[in-house]
Amino acid sequence: MSFNHANTVWQSPDGTWNRGFHPVDYYECGMSDDCDDETHEWCAVFDDDSFEWVSGGHRTVDEAYASWDGANPGSAEQRAPYAKQDEAGRRDIERLEDMAARLCERNPQWSYRGPRRQRTLAAVAAQRNEVESAQFGYRLGGYANDVTEELKALNDRVVERLTSATDDEKRAYLDLQRDRRDGLQKMLDEHLDRRRKQIVRDRRYTFSSYPSPESAGRLAAVSKAEDDVAKRIAAIDRTRARQRQEFFEQPTPKPATAPAKKTAVKKAPATTPAPANRGKTTAASTPGSFAPKALGEGDVVLIDDLWDAPN
Repeated sequence: MSFNHANTVWQSPDGTWNRGFHPVDYYECGMSDDCDDETHEWCAVFDDDSFEWVSGGHRTVDEAYASWDGANPGSAEQRAPYAKQDEAGRRDIERLEDMAARLCERNPQWSYRGPRRQRTLAAVAAQRNEVESAQFGYRLGGYANDVTEELKALNDRVVERLTSATDDEKRAYLDLQRDRRDGLQKMLDEHLDRRRKQIVRDRRYTFSSYPSPESAGRLAAVSKAEDDVAKRIAAIDRTRARQRQEFFEQPTPKPATAPAKKTAVKKAPATTPAPANRGKTTAASTPGSFAPKALGEGDVVLIDDLWDAPN
């Protein structure tokens, strides 16, 4: 007996084979005009971006097929061996590998069989960037949708993975940081352009220049979101520059120098100071009440030196 169930068979970069089954996303009764069973197996639309069951690490493709012990799904979508994949095919394999790693991290005992998997730094960072972009997209649209908790969890995962990342992974992460920054900048520029055009239309066709309280509150929230996106872009620029230096630019060691030798300083012979050229202040001045003709100048402080001090 067979039961239609979408599944994929693929080869990992290490040469092992895997089989993963996709969950049902929704049912669409479209098999025929007289189909009245909306949960029929052929009315199921499967989610190709996730797995609900995976068996991995098999030596051969036949072992991967034999790993499924449920109802016969009828067929499987098998990818070509990894060595024969082009660039687009390898990106697809990376996507399948990340889907399997997500399932392994989420539920390793019940729905995942095989060696332990861990999501790559690039995969976690890419998902973080997507969630962040969605968050700011909601806010710029004036909506209160909030995915802060999911965003924080993903960011913590990125920080955790950076501690053990290789140099190649760090380079790929810096590229993702650049794409993250450019994506937010594009989003902000397009939003501001639409808002300027909307302001022009409102001035032309709206009789009242005073927005309602609801509109005023929404405009204030949108303005705050614009500031938040601009601040995040600036923060990404600072962080990326600092990370590039921490990852790959080693500090230049200071050259070793021998300590300077102390030289004896000869003291000048003591001399009797010449009497000051003084003048009388009044005709009745006594010999002890003479005043100097000019005042000596004090030490000069260069204020520009203060600006060279580290902040």
